[in-house]
Amino acid sequence: MKNTPWHRYVGTRLFHDRQQPFRCITKMLLVMKLTILLLTVAFLNVSATGLSQNVTISGKDMPLKKVFSLIEQQTGFVVFGPAYLFESKKPISLDVQNRPLADVLEMALKGQSLNFRIDHTGKTIFLSPARSPGTPADQPKEAITPPALISGTIRNPSGEPLADVSIRVKGTNTGTSTNGQGLFTLGNLPDNAVLQISSIGYEPMEVGIQHSPAGGYTAYAVNKTQASLIKATTGETVVVNITLELNTSKLDEVQVIAYGTQKAKYMTNAVSSVKARDIANVPVASVDALLQGRTAGVQVVQNSGAPGGAVTVRVRGTTSINAGNNPLYVVDGVPTESGDQSPLSLGTTTNSIASINPNDIESIEVLKDASASSLYGSRAANGVVLITTKRGKNGPPTINFNVYRGLQKDIVDNRPKKLNNLQYIELIEEQRANALSSGVTSLYAFVIPDSATNINTDWLGAVLRSSSISNYDLSIRGGNDKLRYALSGGYFDQEGIVVNTGFQRYNLRINTDYEATPRLKIGNSLSLSRSTFQRLPGEDNGRSVVRVSVYKAVVLPVYNGDGSYYVGDPAGYINPVMVANGDKMATGVNTVIGNVYAEYKVLKGLNFRTSWGIDFSGLKDDYYQTATNLSQASGAANYAQRLTTINENTLQYKGAVKDHHFNALVGYSVQQRRTETMRESAMNYSTGRITTLNAAGTLSGAYSYKSASGIESMFSRIGYDYNNKYLLELSLRNDGSSKFGKNNKYALFPAASIGWRLSDEAFLRDVKMLSDLKLRASIGKTGNDNIGDFQSQGVYSTNSNYNGYPGIAPNDLPNEDLKWETTTQYNAGLDASFFNERLSISVDAYIKKTKDLLLNVILPSSAGIKNTLQNVGSTENKGIELSIHSTNFSSRKFKWTTNFNISFNKNVITGLAGGGQEIILSNGTTGQGGSNPLSILKVGDAIGSFYGWHTSGVYAYSTDNKNGVRDLSSTGYLFRSGDEIFQDRNSDNIIDNNDRDIIGRALPKFTGGFDNSLSYKRFELNVFTQFSYGNELYNATRAMLENMYQFAAAGTRVLNRWRKEGDITDVPRADHGDPGNNRRASERWIEDGSYLRIKTVTLSYNLPVPLTKKMKIRSLRVYATARNLLTLTSYTGWDPEVSAFGASVTDLGIDYGNYPQYRTFILGATLGL
Repeated sequence: MKNTPWHRYVGTRLFHDRQQPFRCITKMLLVMKLTILLLTVAFLNVSATGLSQNVTISGKDMPLKKVFSLIEQQTGFVVFGPAYLFESKKPISLDVQNRPLADVLEMALKGQSLNFRIDHTGKTIFLSPARSPGTPADQPKEAITPPALISGTIRNPSGEPLADVSIRVKGTNTGTSTNGQGLFTLGNLPDNAVLQISSIGYEPMEVGIQHSPAGGYTAYAVNKTQASLIKATTGETVVVNITLELNTSKLDEVQVIAYGTQKAKYMTNAVSSVKARDIANVPVASVDALLQGRTAGVQVVQNSGAPGGAVTVRVRGTTSINAGNNPLYVVDGVPTESGDQSPLSLGTTTNSIASINPNDIESIEVLKDASASSLYGSRAANGVVLITTKRGKNGPPTINFNVYRGLQKDIVDNRPKKLNNLQYIELIEEQRANALSSGVTSLYAFVIPDSATNINTDWLGAVLRSSSISNYDLSIRGGNDKLRYALSGGYFDQEGIVVNTGFQRYNLRINTDYEATPRLKIGNSLSLSRSTFQRLPGEDNGRSVVRVSVYKAVVLPVYNGDGSYYVGDPAGYINPVMVANGDKMATGVNTVIGNVYAEYKVLKGLNFRTSWGIDFSGLKDDYYQTATNLSQASGAANYAQRLTTINENTLQYKGAVKDHHFNALVGYSVQQRRTETMRESAMNYSTGRITTLNAAGTLSGAYSYKSASGIESMFSRIGYDYNNKYLLELSLRNDGSSKFGKNNKYALFPAASIGWRLSDEAFLRDVKMLSDLKLRASIGKTGNDNIGDFQSQGVYSTNSNYNGYPGIAPNDLPNEDLKWETTTQYNAGLDASFFNERLSISVDAYIKKTKDLLLNVILPSSAGIKNTLQNVGSTENKGIELSIHSTNFSSRKFKWTTNFNISFNKNVITGLAGGGQEIILSNGTTGQGGSNPLSILKVGDAIGSFYGWHTSGVYAYSTDNKNGVRDLSSTGYLFRSGDEIFQDRNSDNIIDNNDRDIIGRALPKFTGGFDNSLSYKRFELNVFTQFSYGNELYNATRAMLENMYQFAAAGTRVLNRWRKEGDITDVPRADHGDPGNNRRASERWIEDGSYLRIKTVTLSYNLPVPLTKKMKIRSLRVYATARNLLTLTSYTGWDPEVSAFGASVTDLGIDYGNYPQYRTFILGATLGL
């Protein structure tokens, strides 16, 4: 293996261990455990340095500086004092063994005219000049000969020391900065000196130094509103404790961009940012759900309420039909597989991003336009989400422990409302009577027994429950000038509101940065996660416990008289309680996401960086399906793993020549991905107590799959600005992919952006209300490579039989010209702030044009193959985004801020395969009768358009059908009173497929959110609201409850059904056979899905510092949060935020008995040590 590259060696070992394919996981976890142990010991060693306060020193005629250096090494205390105090001091001879620190200082300073003070909290020794004997304490200020000396500690609002804070004497070049413990000292200060204190991310402060009437000096805040943030002593040496407030200025925020960081004020592209403070302690399982409503241009839909379930995220609209629309997620520089993991599992929609602990996150940046995302090239057409986790910092260890527990409950008032037993029996008898009058001669033989009048089963109540949610997080952050570290561990447990469902996650994260030399820096990011999902196998098909519970007739019991499950049902539905308690699907996912890096300062301003990253998922499914009245017991086991390795190398330069500022980046990247799946299934189990495959009578199937792909890339970026006012950025990426044909293996993805900071122009400098104004524009091209690994080469099936013998047959034709879907995007934006940044506005307008869509083209029957994948079709998205941040009121005691965003997007299909104008799609089964599809792709219209018949009420009289309209043919069923009136669009007096049209659109016209934060003294209140407008939903759940045929349950709306000649209503008659197919897909089932939702409300209280000091803790925050508190909508279904078939663009907006959303109430606390 000497000549095998490391990443290929790892892949070989992981995917070719013939005896135990998953033994590698155990080995990997063992290595990681040992690594964690060694790192923990190292961190504890770093933290323990200086815990001893006894000193041993032996030497003759030692300089005073050397004595203090030895004291610092042995105790960890820092000695502070101006340089002049050490001048002309006598050498010291000491011989002390394990003596207390104070005693050693007394000996060392004897006769040196120096005083000392030990600060045990800050681990600091302060030195000051001693008074001459007999000098009165209240001597006049003119007699004070030593210059003023100031020293102290600077902390953040949480009480944590701040390193690298700049302290400058106003009007001079004198200054210093804080060390890792937040400590500083300055001497030789002039009278009435003013210190300017500043740190990135915090409000600046000016501290004045003046003579005290009592003698000596004192310090004060120049800005009186900051007076409470400084505590100072009085004397020849002034000791201050300063708290810096967080800076809410958006201009000075540093945002993460592709392969770097940049100040917001100099950015020329469209990037939205969410900080840790905005998403703290929100009770959700997955990071992507945190973006909902918080970022302009990003639409997030929680497809269902299933714990750990997949979330749909769309950045600036839907661009692709077949190749996926999920953004690329990059976690600490590692591109990560995102979204639904069902291709790896047994079809269960689990979320890979759910492996990341939200409390580990420092910031989330969404790269929206092509200029921002083009350095990710072929995978950036759908936007890029950069997730940056928390890292270590200079200072002693800071420990934070966060815990919350809460209750979850479905919104009972929103449950589908069904007929009770007596109403249902009346409906069934009416169905039979109307069927006979319609000429139906054969009826189902089922007769409702007399006992049904005593049965009124609440099927939903039998499978739903109130459930718990809890979270525990422990983090440690700290370091020194050499090593900085951040460790965290977490446990998240969420019970589902459907019985026997849930999600658990264990997390461990280790991030380190080590300055090996002044030029070399090395470090790592490592996240280990174990997630488990308890699901019910039918959640995504006809065994859905929730769906069946909605449709199951109330006159049927849960149990027989002997206690066994009742399984008879004339409508053919299973017993959902039996399935909920008998079916089992446990999915376990082990995830490793991490990298190691090295940075080397080649020259001033020139840095080289190399990194090696890994994204690994190992998944195991255990599946058992209990026997029902519809099927026998069956089971399956599934093992899958996916390993992605990536090596990236970049060379970056930053420099300036007078007012010309330059930065440049060049890089090379290579990535490999390997996937392997093994699956077996069985049936004919003798008992449900033993569900392993060996307990089955028949092994019904076996399946295995291996696949691999790779990407090789070169990329570059050049940035230039003149006087920080005129901005330019150019980028280019060249990607090569194994997925595409040999004629199109490589593609270029260029981008350019410009910016103009008008507020720095002379003609606007005197506009007092204007704080900042910038115009920007960009253009660029990105790609989408989300297709199968070998699509360009043609895929063969090995399951074909030829005269009883196994064989191999082609599934599709190879296509050597296959290439990326490409998206060209144009963006124009404006950023402005007013009134000293109390009001900030950002506006973007964009056009996204996607071409070369990857679609299957149907081939002639003579080809012997049904279809082949080709680059045909195109789409377009246009939109406007607006973000507003305002500080509505701000004083020492009370503050109120608001964030608002809104996004408008219009999607249109501009081309389809073969120049066709429409593709009619086959949707999942939704009980609409026949094989009628619900969706259509049509040139000139949007993706997600519903397809069906227009309606105009119900025939009140048979004579209302004046034209004798019939169903399907000229001799078909003649519509009569009580039937739905379907519009005959072509006026041929026949209702057939030619009368179908677009009846609704699933994509919203605009989405957004607004966030209000209010603080009064130590109380904080945050209210976050999210909204969606203009999207329509196909309420298939209501359609099933109103079809009134056979023996399914019925909703209360059918109480308004047509019953006799002359009835005016919009609900047709009950008819057992439904001869007019009134239940067909029509606009009757289309509803407005717009909503306004109070998503989260959090009330918190921070304990005062005097109390936390008594408790010997750094800080304590207690809070209460409510989620999904209130929803305003006209939608009659369970919840307007729904998508029964997940992220599929061909099945958008269908509500079909999904796992319901729920309210959550939690109580929590965050403890700082």
